[in-house]
Amino acid sequence: MDEQLQRAAEHGDIDELYARLARDPHILERIDNIPYVNTPLHVSACAGETPFAMEVATLRPSLACKLNHLGLSPMHLALQNGQVQTVKALITIDTDLIR
Repeated sequence: MDEQLQRAAEHGDIDELYARLARDPHILERIDNIPYVNTPLHVSACAGETPFAMEVATLRPSLACKLNHLGLSPMHLALQNGQVQTVKALITIDTDLIR
């Protein structure tokens, strides 16, 4: 993931997310095609940046189930970091996330 998108995810900067998408409309698709990687959704879920996480999950729902190099999904990272609001929000995207 590029540095600007990483920072945007860490800080919940939705405007920067859309600026990156305007410059590169396929950035989330390319990230999704990389196996076992931290995605912007992993980063924002871990940081508790719920609106950003939901925006990414809406744009690319498959990222909600994607595992990083440690085998953790965005939901796992949110739970590990006590990000209860983010967990609740992610469940609204896909109830299968809590099977």
